[in-house]
Amino acid sequence: MINLKVYNSNSSSTLSKNGDFPFRSILSQEIPTLATSSKNIIIVGIGGSDLGTRAIFDAILHPYNNEIKNKKFYFAGDTTDPDQVNSIFESINLSESLFIFVSKSGKTIEQNIFLKVTVDRFSVENVDYHDRIIFITDSNGSQFSEIAENNGFHLFPIPEEVGGRFSVLTNVGFVPSAIFGIDNYKLIEGASDLDKYFLNSDDDFISQYTQFKFDEYQKGKNISVMMPYKYSLKSFAKWYQQLWAESLGKNGKGQTPIAMLGPVDQHSQLQLMNDGPDDKFITIIKVLESNKNILTSDARQIEELGYLSSRDLNSVLNVEADVTIETLVKAGRPVAVLEIPNLDEYHLGQLFYFFMLSTALFGQAMGIDPYNQPGVEENKTSIDSSVRNL
Repeated sequence: MINLKVYNSNSSSTLSKNGDFPFRSILSQEIPTLATSSKNIIIVGIGGSDLGTRAIFDAILHPYNNEIKNKKFYFAGDTTDPDQVNSIFESINLSESLFIFVSKSGKTIEQNIFLKVTVDRFSVENVDYHDRIIFITDSNGSQFSEIAENNGFHLFPIPEEVGGRFSVLTNVGFVPSAIFGIDNYKLIEGASDLDKYFLNSDDDFISQYTQFKFDEYQKGKNISVMMPYKYSLKSFAKWYQQLWAESLGKNGKGQTPIAMLGPVDQHSQLQLMNDGPDDKFITIIKVLESNKNILTSDARQIEELGYLSSRDLNSVLNVEADVTIETLVKAGRPVAVLEIPNLDEYHLGQLFYFFMLSTALFGQAMGIDPYNQPGVEENKTSIDSSVRNL
């Protein structure tokens, strides 16, 4: 289970647990099984249709999967930059590839133009694509569902009540994860256990964290820093960045999220956090144990490095986190620390669900709807109109 520590806090939670949590339906959904002989899996999405799956893959799979494994994955569809789009097709053999198109609405320009380019490439090479393209979308009238039905493509549904940025623990993340052997049942088990704890605890740490964060927001902390001390949680911080920004930035209100990474950003951002404007709420994530820890030898081949003999790297990493926390607390900065025993599917599922709940609670405290995105929809509509008039 996640453990919470807070610093420079006088908050006591008054948040209600009786609000609207439509994403809770994910806890009882059917989990897909999927196998494919394709060597290349191309996941085509953007925003909520992309960042969560990246976070899962980066957290669970080997960081150099494509260099050492036969089954490779590529993320695409998050840009219309022709250089980037071309690079995907230059890296794969179409006849050995499966494309997974992910979009709740199926109307996002980046995925649609990538779909058009994909079909064009298959046609030029005279390769049948009907078994090499699948869709993950809202099955109730989305543009992708219409394309799938009219052209005989396989479709995996996204629950209608679950918005894109809350959808990582649905087919959005589960279909790609299943292909690579990631344990989706453990992801959901972690989320479910956290939900039960949240509902049955009178003083749960999700509400404590959110109340502390909201109180600091009201005091002028309008920047939310997410700083995991785990390289494989780098994409998780980017997922959080979208979740927090798109859910809560409304009606002239909001707290700007910034994704950082420890210890990398000790050497680029810590000076600002310690000695710059006092406008940041800082969340640090620590992973207490490593599945691949390294212990240095007791040999002293280089005398100047003798103090690093018989040291394990995970302990060094967590010392760096602890010293950073101590420095921030000494500077009077509001800091919350989330600790997990190790990084596996179970605890990753808890992290995802923790921040979904916290986002919903924070939105309730702000008096806004955390589930819509009118500013995004307006932009999508304008882009679609402009492209049609090119």
